[in-house]
Amino acid sequence: MTRIRQIPIGAVVMQIGLALYLIVTGVTGIQTGNNEGLHVLKSLIGDVAILSIIMAGCQIAAGVLLLLNLFNISKFNSFLSISLIVIIIFWCIYIILYDFGGIRSVFTSVDSVVSWLRQLSPDLIILGGLLLLKGI
Repeated sequence: MTRIRQIPIGAVVMQIGLALYLIVTGVTGIQTGNNEGLHVLKSLIGDVAILSIIMAGCQIAAGVLLLLNLFNISKFNSFLSISLIVIIIFWCIYIILYDFGGIRSVFTSVDSVVSWLRQLSPDLIILGGLLLLKGI
């Protein structure tokens, strides 16, 4: 007998939104060759163009895996569960590199603090959505 997975509609909408965001961000990163998360890393090790493409590829893969996770394919359940953990770790690294990499210059003025919070907020929302999907 086939077992049907019951997922709240809010979780489905959130998962689709996260997947589309990651895919679009990855495609944009490949098209422009510029990925926001690499600014700090580039300043540490130099301008390595391949890193932008790797980061964008990871974002696209993460988005596709989130879309695949909507379908209850029993062959992929363990793979998708592990890959969701990898996506969460990847996003934590992204937040550390992009949002906390240049934190020294943030507290120079009120405008820079507000700008930093505007940058950090969506990243934390995405991380929270990923954690909810994983059930952590």
